[in-house]
Amino acid sequence: MVARNIIFITVDCLRADFLELDSRFDFEIFQRLFNEGIWFTNMLSVGPNTPLAFSGLFSSSYPSMWGGYLYLGKKRVTLAEVLKSQDIETAGIHSNPHLISIYGYNRGFDYFYDYTQSQRGKITKIAGDFHRRYKEKYKRSKFLKSIIDRISENKLLNILVQKFISQSPYEEVDIMNVKAMKWLERRDKRKRFFLWIHYMEPHVPYMVNEEIKKFLPVKDIDRWSGAKLVLKARENPDSLSALEKETIK
Repeated sequence: MVARNIIFITVDCLRADFLELDSRFDFEIFQRLFNEGIWFTNMLSVGPNTPLAFSGLFSSSYPSMWGGYLYLGKKRVTLAEVLKSQDIETAGIHSNPHLISIYGYNRGFDYFYDYTQSQRGKITKIAGDFHRRYKEKYKRSKFLKSIIDRISENKLLNILVQKFISQSPYEEVDIMNVKAMKWLERRDKRKRFFLWIHYMEPHVPYMVNEEIKKFLPVKDIDRWSGAKLVLKARENPDSLSALEKETIK
């Protein structure tokens, strides 16, 4: 049996049960993918977050088998490496900070685009590295650790960085799709291909655009209201009104 081309689509924070929640949303494309592709109805993740889940997804192994979950070490053979060894052309396109080249996720891909190649990605990576690196370094000192936490998790600072410097910490869906289509157009048509594309839209911060706004119960909402509501929910969840909870959902 000759393998077909494979398009592997992953979406951060998109729950399967949400696809049936609201008739206002059009999931026609999802339904077509389910009908024409392969649909796993009993799939379990090896962990509850991106580094845990994707290290298992791409290497068919538990993170603890190889001394941790952050990196895809060279001892782990990746899905892309296996497919490339079968003379299949490979491409990976995403903007998740946990799936970048320095963690080994580029291995096996002929073309690999991650968010650190964009300006907004560089800014987000610097902020994330600052928090992880220094929090770990000074974790024995409660005083220094609390200062690092306050700097890196400050509500006003986060809003200002995202609003005036990076606009959004992730590349948006249209950018991902353009890059994928361009690669499909220029790839070697004599070969089968494997394309992995990963979307971040359902992940915080929830960036409101005109398309999303029409579905929200609160109409006088701008691009940053969603992010501000999430921050409010984290700091004081009991203060949210029923309407605010529905808006976040």
